[in-house]
Amino acid sequence: METDHLLNNRQNELYSQIFDKEDANEDDNTVHYEEQDISNVLQNQLGEQFRLSTNSIRQMQNEEINPKALGGISIRKSQRNVDRGSDAPPGVSINVQDSPDKQKLKVQNLFGKARTGSKSRDSVRSGENLEGQVRKQKTEREFENRCLRLLKIEDWQSLDELASKYLEETHGTTFKGLFYLGVSLYKQGDYENAIRAFQKAEEINSDDAQLQYNLGLAYFKLEQYNQCVDHLKKCTKLDESHIYAYNNLAFLFNMHQFYSETIQVCGQAKMNNPTNHNCHRHWAFALFKKGEFAKAIKKIKKGVQKNPIDPENWIIWGLILRTVGNYVSAKHKFKKALKLDKENETAKEELSIVDRIIELDKQIPLEAVPSLKRNNPKKGIIKDGLGGESGCARQCHYKNCSIF
Repeated sequence: METDHLLNNRQNELYSQIFDKEDANEDDNTVHYEEQDISNVLQNQLGEQFRLSTNSIRQMQNEEINPKALGGISIRKSQRNVDRGSDAPPGVSINVQDSPDKQKLKVQNLFGKARTGSKSRDSVRSGENLEGQVRKQKTEREFENRCLRLLKIEDWQSLDELASKYLEETHGTTFKGLFYLGVSLYKQGDYENAIRAFQKAEEINSDDAQLQYNLGLAYFKLEQYNQCVDHLKKCTKLDESHIYAYNNLAFLFNMHQFYSETIQVCGQAKMNNPTNHNCHRHWAFALFKKGEFAKAIKKIKKGVQKNPIDPENWIIWGLILRTVGNYVSAKHKFKKALKLDKENETAKEELSIVDRIIELDKQIPLEAVPSLKRNNPKKGIIKDGLGGESGCARQCHYKNCSIF
């Protein structure tokens, strides 16, 4: 009971020192606290990182407690502390049965178990390491903000210089430095070195979805499509909401005529991003190539509704309509694409084809178009002309037959 009383007195004394502004102003190194930070201070004192070593306890006899032992908190010793037992800080128990020269100070944790001095020193080291990590994170955030500003104005040369300088300062061991160096090299057209930078960053953190996406783009520029597909797939596994990775995968599969794979990828994009995926155009093209025209038109209509200013959507729609023979509507779609992009060569070529077809239809009279004329059934000829002994598909015995 006496020990608890002494500890409570010491806690009150220590708290009064921390929040006494007059005592705090006596030394510039003294930390000032506000009342709103009381709970934080208490948590620090009771937390695992706040532990005093034996050397720190001895230093409490001096004018000022060692700041490092208290995790950077400097507390000036108050003149009001006259009781010898009150020199013990919170978390330290005093055996009052021994003489003053043989007082045993034991550092205890929240569970009342003794903590050795070596663990206290480890705690101090971990606090210093934590401060170093905080400084490192702050420096990295400042670096990344500068990189984002350069990205916004598309100053790739300055981004290259900034990333290279940051890598020199950090001995080439930072993910962000290698990442933005790769971005700057990619934007400057140096795709091989961009891949090298991205690969170095991948050795540090391979679970970054945007890094995998950038690697896919760089490999695409070098026409190494297998590696491109692999990294884009990794990107979709790490980030299922990465709509651009799905879109590029669908484009690659269509380019290599893997239409079933395109349909599968587009289905995954819709499942993971039902409202904002942008695979309608590739999805419609794959369905069109597989002969599913009705489904293809349905998909491309959704694509146009979502993005009506994309000329490629109108071109795909016109291509489907031209294939099914609706030349007038196809012509309208190609014209719409040219309004959005006057230099679109595909739209120009398709419009020229449709115009020639329409002109050819005008020149050929309707009577000259081959047609199937059904003979009088009373003469013993089957209506469809495909069956029976005298069917035209086998042998025609009638002089006036005009199937061909």
